[in-house]
Amino acid sequence: MTTEQRINQIENEISHQVMSKDEFISYMENLRNGSHTYGSMVSNTKVKMNKTGNPFYERVTKLSKWNFGCNTSYKTKGDKLREQEEVQGDFSPNSTYVQAIDGKENYVVCCKADNPEVKYLRVYTNPNSNESTFTEYYIDGVKATEFEMEQLKTFLKKSTKGSHNLGIKGDEAFGTFNVGLDSVKFIYIDGKKIKVV
Repeated sequence: MTTEQRINQIENEISHQVMSKDEFISYMENLRNGSHTYGSMVSNTKVKMNKTGNPFYERVTKLSKWNFGCNTSYKTKGDKLREQEEVQGDFSPNSTYVQAIDGKENYVVCCKADNPEVKYLRVYTNPNSNESTFTEYYIDGVKATEFEMEQLKTFLKKSTKGSHNLGIKGDEAFGTFNVGLDSVKFIYIDGKKIKVV
């Protein structure tokens, strides 16, 4: 099965609403209100791999459905932690890598600091959800076999997703990370299934 065939299969599972990227950004902003929102997403991302001796380098993508949370007012939490003098650091949602869109206090959707056209969702994983998940690897657009997967695993880079985006380390970390909006295929949130185009 190819990546495109699998995405079409997911698309046909239940009815969905189609949103442009701009419509989706506005939708997520209106959901935020400084509180938690939970959901699931299907994303298709390029896999980071070690290059040396790797026959799969630049050829692998990962299609996955996973559960997330978002809409937390990170800055408010950071200020509270700083007041308690429990941790030190910069808790601003902005960084040298990403920044809020158009100067808004939007902690859910942000953009690349040196290229505002590149948008990200700022989320954290939600392992407590009962929603089903999956992770599938594709080589040149075709699903990897079990044999290929065994080879692939030896070249995968260790994930760096986590608290580094907020400048927080240790037990107080929120574990947030940025997901490129272009990689998001479907979002299941607020009782809706949304296809982002």
